[in-house]
Amino acid sequence: MQGAQPSKTELANKAFDYVKIKFNMEQGCATFLNHYVQCVLKMKIYNLPIIVICVSSIALGIFLVAQFHTDYVSPIDMARSVLVQVQATSDPQTIQNKLVTVERLLPVTGNPVLISPTEDTDFGLMQNDLKSMLGTVNHITNAPSWSSNFHTGMLNVHAQAATLVFNLLDTTPYLYASPPFVLANILWLLGAIGLVQYASIKKK
Repeated sequence: MQGAQPSKTELANKAFDYVKIKFNMEQGCATFLNHYVQCVLKMKIYNLPIIVICVSSIALGIFLVAQFHTDYVSPIDMARSVLVQVQATSDPQTIQNKLVTVERLLPVTGNPVLISPTEDTDFGLMQNDLKSMLGTVNHITNAPSWSSNFHTGMLNVHAQAATLVFNLLDTTPYLYASPPFVLANILWLLGAIGLVQYASIKKK
């Protein structure tokens, strides 16, 4: 069903309102792009080059944000979830498997805190802690579950897992403040602002 052709002012207002909406990476990307594509399709064809630049910036920026989240943030979230599971079990084999998984998810080295980095957010030190935990688990694997060695070792592993969970919680905000993530957000935001500004100018 077709309605009245919206004016460019209405298009600009709709685009501006959309920019103000909180960006939700997992659920909002498709809706965000669809909204601006509709705006583009309703504009004149000779405006295409500038529009293409703006829409391309938006698409590229959103793609880079999503890619960054997939490559860096999601593994940290998954590692934290696995460490919580480690705290909930006392089976050495299960803990060993989960610790190996965490080792693979976390970076081998690096620190997301660029200014005055701390030991708590150092991935290299976290990897060392994981190796220490694996050593403890291997040491108590054959010990009776009622023995003091098993009990003490399991307490140490659970305590270290809890510490790593809090360290990863401290790490996550700095990932979002990293230069690649910030630049990717600036890219799509500039494209959106440019498109809104262009629509505002053309209405005059």
